[in-house]
Amino acid sequence: AVNCMFQVFPRAVSFVSDLVGNKVISYDTTLPLPSWMAIARVGFSDSLQAFCLAIVAAPLGLLFVWDQCNVSVMSPVWFLAMLVASALFFGFFGIFLTSFIENMTKIRGMWMRVMFPLWMLGCFQFTWQLLYSKSPALAYILLLNPFVYTMEGMRASVMGQAGSLPLPVCFTATLGFTLLLGYIAVRRIMKRLDCV
Repeated sequence: AVNCMFQVFPRAVSFVSDLVGNKVISYDTTLPLPSWMAIARVGFSDSLQAFCLAIVAAPLGLLFVWDQCNVSVMSPVWFLAMLVASALFFGFFGIFLTSFIENMTKIRGMWMRVMFPLWMLGCFQFTWQLLYSKSPALAYILLLNPFVYTMEGMRASVMGQAGSLPLPVCFTATLGFTLLLGYIAVRRIMKRLDCV
């Protein structure tokens, strides 16, 4: 999931550069298809690239911790499902961020004020259940953070369900956040480009 996140952010930067510069995306919105499809194509394209890199990086990463992994609790089906859902989420999260960045000087602020806190509080370094044992109120508040579901879902698919949020919940929430943020992002960018 983290690999997907780091693959998508540079693409979001190039999308912002296009929106404040030449606006090549404007040509795509003139093609004989709905404007929203031209913008959503960016999210799908970013998702596909992130998925392709993550599917190669995951087995390589497992080689480093193979002696600590319990292969019997791994679920390849859930792993692929969560990887696809995570790649889609981060692809559309990238254009969601892009829709709020007005110019290139605000990109660093978006990383420091939005991406980094969501990532660090998104169960990257700890499980949600561990956080719940220390601070139930904060744990429930962090259920509003979509990163929690991507990280917990990927962790549960590789390390087993014990100690993680339920996989079906993580998968459904990740897709739900993808649809919500994708819808908001496409509408905002259409408004920014003044699409008809």
